[in-house]
Amino acid sequence: MTKLITILLVSFVTLSANAQRNESQREVVAALKTLNPSFSGNAENCIRYDVYAFKYKKVWIVALNESENVDSFIINAPRTEESTYVASFHFTQGLGKIIPNPFYYKQKNKRKEVNDLELYPYYKLKWSGKKAMKGLLYTEITDKTVRPKFFLWRVFAKKQDELKTEAGSLKPGFENSINGTNDELEKETSEAIETPTAQEVITEEVPEKKSKLFGKD
Repeated sequence: MTKLITILLVSFVTLSANAQRNESQREVVAALKTLNPSFSGNAENCIRYDVYAFKYKKVWIVALNESENVDSFIINAPRTEESTYVASFHFTQGLGKIIPNPFYYKQKNKRKEVNDLELYPYYKLKWSGKKAMKGLLYTEITDKTVRPKFFLWRVFAKKQDELKTEAGSLKPGFENSINGTNDELEKETSEAIETPTAQEVITEEVPEKKSKLFGKD
């Protein structure tokens, strides 16, 4: 009986956590949809996706919304050697709290090419937005070897240990695209497909084949 009760309690907590995450995700998606997307396209399953780009100093925060799923990427992220950092859902939630406040950012009607994405428009963070994003980035990517000059350092360091990268809904190939590696992958794949074997050269001509890993509209 005790074991059954434990299982039921664990199941209830799991369902509650999933429900809260789904609700939080819907809130972030709703906030993003109040903005003009910086880039749009269609996934391989013909589902539309929208990209929203935010600029913080030299850092780009890119939010990808596909249906009711949303994931965030950090390009030129501080305190990490990763060119494109896949953010946790905690970070995405924080971004969702910034968006409803128009005093935190301004729309820039300029074209910017970030890796393989041509962004128009994008959103540049103002002073208040920069302060909020600075805290979010410290929470997400903490340098434990250097103590920042503010008292919440221990809280941020502890939170970083708890964060897990959750990217189950990522669009296939999207990370390669914003990393600028997609063209190289297409070339290598095409060469691998089009190179005939010795037997194929003798028997018949190999038809030309092409590989398309990720398309942009």
